[in-house]
Amino acid sequence: MSKEKIIIANWKMNLSYQESLKYLKSISRFLIGLKNAIIILCPSFVSLADIAKEIRGRKIELGAQDVFWLEEGAYTGEISIRSLKEIGCKYVIIGHSERRKYINETDQMVNQKIKITLKHYITPILCIGENEEQRKENQTAKVLKDQLTEDLKQVDPANRKIIIAYEPVWAVGTGHEATAEQVNEAVLIIKSCLAKLFKNIDIDGHFKILYGGSVNQEDIKEFLNLDSIDGFLIGSASADKRQFLGIINRLKNF
Repeated sequence: MSKEKIIIANWKMNLSYQESLKYLKSISRFLIGLKNAIIILCPSFVSLADIAKEIRGRKIELGAQDVFWLEEGAYTGEISIRSLKEIGCKYVIIGHSERRKYINETDQMVNQKIKITLKHYITPILCIGENEEQRKENQTAKVLKDQLTEDLKQVDPANRKIIIAYEPVWAVGTGHEATAEQVNEAVLIIKSCLAKLFKNIDIDGHFKILYGGSVNQEDIKEFLNLDSIDGFLIGSASADKRQFLGIINRLKNF
């Protein structure tokens, strides 16, 4: 493989606390010797602390599925960046399409979350992408540009790392599949936009761009050959042992 791939496993709400620990133990030995990928596990909040203990000393990183934009306060049900940092989280998913759709998360909220994450030297995984209607109306470029502009407003990526996950919402859990050509086109739009937003920054040095559209062990073959992407944000398939190990095997044999 020409470069190390970033593999983010977003377990969403699919595994309970006990199931998460059991699942991790069942896949751990298959990750040994995986030299061409960085594995980042993003379990539910209740599992984070114990998952952190289980992966200590292994080539596996820890990420959270969300964070609140203030360090502390009367915000019932939210999770603070300080708590995530104490546990050992090095990454946080921000602006996932499901949170934008079902929790009504706005670009302004996403922007604040990115700022608090970078302040504490944790790498944000910013999710952006167009829905089916926007795709049909040829609004992909505009949507990606608008999201990046708002989500990264007044963000200084100097001495920081930011991961961008392209999530074509129209291809997530819909039965539709994005082609490698479509993904490559979107990634080039993202890179062009980042270059305009941060003119004095080495984009490749500070940003990693992933594909996050319903990746599974079958369709990942098509995208592994794309030099424009640095890895994958894997959703439900990452909580399915057969699917996830199939993906890992694709990486080992690539």
